[in-house]
Amino acid sequence: MAVLRILLAAMLLFGATGYGGPVAAEPALRIGGTGSALGGVQLLLDGLTKRHPEITGVVLPSVGTSGAVKAVAAGALDIGLTSRPLKVAERGLGLAVHPYGATALVFAVRRDNPRNTIRSTEIVDIYEEKITAWGDGTPIRFILRPPSDGDTEILLRFLPRLASAWQAAAEKRIVPVAYTDQEAAELIETIPGAIGPNSLSLILAERRPIRALALDGVMPTVETIRDGTYDLTKTFHFVTRPEPEPAVRAFMEFAASPEGRDILEATGVVPLREGK
Repeated sequence: MAVLRILLAAMLLFGATGYGGPVAAEPALRIGGTGSALGGVQLLLDGLTKRHPEITGVVLPSVGTSGAVKAVAAGALDIGLTSRPLKVAERGLGLAVHPYGATALVFAVRRDNPRNTIRSTEIVDIYEEKITAWGDGTPIRFILRPPSDGDTEILLRFLPRLASAWQAAAEKRIVPVAYTDQEAAELIETIPGAIGPNSLSLILAERRPIRALALDGVMPTVETIRDGTYDLTKTFHFVTRPEPEPAVRAFMEFAASPEGRDILEATGVVPLREGK
């Protein structure tokens, strides 16, 4: 299975250093999945190991939501991180799904971009190439995600008019396409005039040098996600086997603790109660 080969290669490459620091050669917890959750989960893992030094772990590079589900089912991951519920075909794998937080899906720009806010109609106009430059004259370079990507599906439900422009841009094959959340952030960081979708959680947890724009006058924050005024959001889930090992249970209990919830909120994630 391709995802298992990727995970094994990643563990060999990152097993000594992990996502954010040294770990034991044989970690008790192997965590991976959607890229937008990795930075915050690394901070949760760091907090857990400070409280329980006997629990070691590694957060692997992004394998996406689908890859996480397959890897947990195959035993290559102890905790998968997903940004959507399980699909019908995945529900027969016998996995347990634990929603733990919601974050904002945002349009982000480089820090040197003078814009702070954008309207939904402007986003469509940008991707339809009706608006081609920022106010200071810098050409706009928009970033795409693959059509099958979960963020793309959420965006197109939120902005149905964007669908035809998104498809037309993808067919031209001259527009940068980011296949992971981290790659999307890197393209926004490095391309002058870039704008593209990303997650508030990734920007804050990884301290990326990009800015989330206010959408239709509403800034994406924990408060606006919680009260529903910023409604372009997605939910993160922990995916585990039906009877998790003690270290997995300890991790999820820490994530739900006051300390864990503080970590989540500091990284732009509104904690959810189990089953919400």
